[in-house]
Amino acid sequence: MARRFSQFTTTALKFIPYIILLIGVLLRLKIYIQNRSLFIDEASLARNIAERSYGGFFSSLSYQQYAPPLFLVKTKMVTEAFGNYEWALRLIPLLAGLWSMWLLWLMLKEWVKSPVVRVYGLSMFCLAFITIRYGTDFKQYSSDGFLALLFLWLATKDRQVIWTGQRVAYWAFFGSLGIWYSMPLVFILSGVGLFFLSVNWKQWRSTFIVISTWLLSFGAYYFLILQHNIGSNYLENYFGGYFIELHNLSAKVWKNNSRLIIDIFKSITDKTTVSIAFGIATFLVGVAAIIRNDKTKAILVLIPIVALLLASILHYYTLMPRLTLFIFPSVLLIMCLGLDLLFRASNKWVKILLLCFVILGIVNKRGWDYIENKMVFEEIKPCLTQLQNESKVEDFVFVDHEGIPAFMYYTNNYEEPFKLKGTINLVGWNETISSYMDPHIESTRWLLFAHAPDYRISRELKKIKFSNAKTICRSSRVALIKDSK
Repeated sequence: MARRFSQFTTTALKFIPYIILLIGVLLRLKIYIQNRSLFIDEASLARNIAERSYGGFFSSLSYQQYAPPLFLVKTKMVTEAFGNYEWALRLIPLLAGLWSMWLLWLMLKEWVKSPVVRVYGLSMFCLAFITIRYGTDFKQYSSDGFLALLFLWLATKDRQVIWTGQRVAYWAFFGSLGIWYSMPLVFILSGVGLFFLSVNWKQWRSTFIVISTWLLSFGAYYFLILQHNIGSNYLENYFGGYFIELHNLSAKVWKNNSRLIIDIFKSITDKTTVSIAFGIATFLVGVAAIIRNDKTKAILVLIPIVALLLASILHYYTLMPRLTLFIFPSVLLIMCLGLDLLFRASNKWVKILLLCFVILGIVNKRGWDYIENKMVFEEIKPCLTQLQNESKVEDFVFVDHEGIPAFMYYTNNYEEPFKLKGTINLVGWNETISSYMDPHIESTRWLLFAHAPDYRISRELKKIKFSNAKTICRSSRVALIKDSK
């Protein structure tokens, strides 16, 4: 009986990873097909796609947006081929997310011996909210994660290859090109470059040529694009709480430093204290194991993490979770190596305990929620549809400042733009609708909010004296209010 159960378990563990991959694919396709309205940052980036030429992507973007030039070039090619729709803008992130799951699975099969740990690692990635969201969002973060995995995987494949001139040109070209498609790739390349030096020391000249080419490419990227943004007041103000600070030993500063590190593990595992602690513990064990057992692999995955932390300390790169998605594969692989070691070194009862933590982590993944539920952030399209159908030429439309990016995209840049009647008033970033609105207007007034939490909408409505106000359309963080005279 025990033997049959063992055989069943072994067979099941061979098929479970492919079931997880299938679930991950179906989840992303389901959310992608739902075609939700663009979020504020997506809309701002989409306006750059519509308003700029290809050459315009190789300079600082408008509307406080940051994205690699080649990612934008490829996206513009898609929109020109298929139209400026949400699904066209999100096609590249979707494909990157799908390929990332498969690449991670290939690496887990090569790096991890325990089938249970492979299932755990794959589940943490495929069912994570952050990878699902940005695999269906028009932002570059999914592509960042894909390219990070791709270069890690290719590096392990080439560790024993003789570096011919063709191989040198291959790595020099694709590494240099990759930086322009994903700026955070430079962190991964720091590990890849030192990894190649460590495994091919006798061919150090070839490796040095490749690394020098990467550095020249990044230097050009920095002086052309990054230098205008790094250290800016906007960046410091917006991301101020996401840099590691070592300037003092106050409890407040170190509490925030700890939060930034914990947030990385929270995004990979889930929001329960048990799973976060489990993730940190397996990571620390994995660091010790990989340094002891395979120093070249340690260089490959640990150097990018160290480089990222150093960049954050110097205020060159923020640790906001979505901006660190590219480092998740490295952290997750180390976690799995640590868990793999614990499984192989433990007795039966400890293995059972570890298995309980694994099951708990998988069950608590937020991705399961989207099997039944929609992923909703700011559904502005239904409200714009009603405004288009019901507004009149003599009406006044007031758009709250945080709703302007989506409003402008859908009325100016969308493939089938919304045609609104009436006088449009865009409320400035330093103003509110209540202070902007003329109380003596006799015509019907429309108020459109987007990217606005409920408390702010309620607060604004209390300040305005309505004669006959009605909420015409309401969804998550979006509201359309009509005041008829």
